[in-house]
Amino acid sequence: MEFHVVTNGKLGFEEITEFMKLAGSKIDYLHIREKEKTAMEIYEGVRFLIASGIPEEKLILNDRTDIAAAAGVRRVQLGYRSLSPSVVKSAVPDIHAGQSVHSLKEALSAEESGADSVLFGHLFETESKKGVQPKGIESAKKLACRLSVDVLAIGGIEPMHIQALSEGKIAGFAVMSGIWESRSPVRAAEEYRNAITACKEVRL
Repeated sequence: MEFHVVTNGKLGFEEITEFMKLAGSKIDYLHIREKEKTAMEIYEGVRFLIASGIPEEKLILNDRTDIAAAAGVRRVQLGYRSLSPSVVKSAVPDIHAGQSVHSLKEALSAEESGADSVLFGHLFETESKKGVQPKGIESAKKLACRLSVDVLAIGGIEPMHIQALSEGKIAGFAVMSGIWESRSPVRAAEEYRNAITACKEVRL
């Protein structure tokens, strides 16, 4: 099961790099989601991460296909305001284009448009979606059964939810506040990784 961490737009790239140096072995992918930073700031930040020894194959650019191509990152996460997966892949054929979705209809449309994966949420109550009804794990499991591409889950996911997530066809999960709002982001990453390891041991 893939473990993705999403940046929250509140940290400098020096802090993000330090986190990755300490916890990068525990996570599979880091989503660079920096809506308030300029294109050049994000580009320079990504290059700083790579120059600091963070593998570029662990990085995913949120929305910014242009920065991904310029920085040599081969994976992007597209939102509802982004270019469609088909347009992105026609311009950059070998890029992995993920699409964020909130319903089965959106997920099927993303798959038809050439998305290589979808990120579905939000599963549980979270501060970033306050007052919006969460989808729940079962909705994610049903959606995963209908798609041929990987389905990742996001939204209020805690280590205690990993066992239930692993019981379906869900390929992985992404976390933002569960990492950055914790007292120790590095320790939090370890707890998520330990939960994934525990699920593997149960299946064995």
